[in-house]
Amino acid sequence: MSDSITKEGQCEKEKANIYYGAALDAWLGCRTEHDKQLLTLSTAAIGLLMTFTNDVKNDILLLFLLFIASAAFLLCIFEVLTIFTLNSQQLSLIIEKSLGQDVDLKKIGEKLDSKDSFAKGCFIIGVGTSVVFVFTKALIPFLVCLK
Repeated sequence: MSDSITKEGQCEKEKANIYYGAALDAWLGCRTEHDKQLLTLSTAAIGLLMTFTNDVKNDILLLFLLFIASAAFLLCIFEVLTIFTLNSQQLSLIIEKSLGQDVDLKKIGEKLDSKDSFAKGCFIIGVGTSVVFVFTKALIPFLVCLK
């Protein structure tokens, strides 16, 4: 009788481990996919913005907007690369915890959440400034024609 209870308990433990592994894999896949998209879009945005540098050499407002947007996207890229490093550190800690070691995942989780929010904020600022840049660049010739 105790042998069957032990087998049932062991089976439940294996199910829990499989579920935990699948949940961790899904969570990590979602998080890294989001970060990879931010990295790709920020890199493409910087490339696109750099194509406008020759057109706006004499306009200080447009240069300023171009600089702010580029800086925001660069900060986003830097933060995402830092997040990738922290993700690998967090995975190492999760493995250590599964081996029975006493580790604190809360601290690195909070740091990841903070950096993730900052990266998203930088990306949003970059997109917003880019939109203002494009509208300003398009409106200046139109306003000059009206005068």
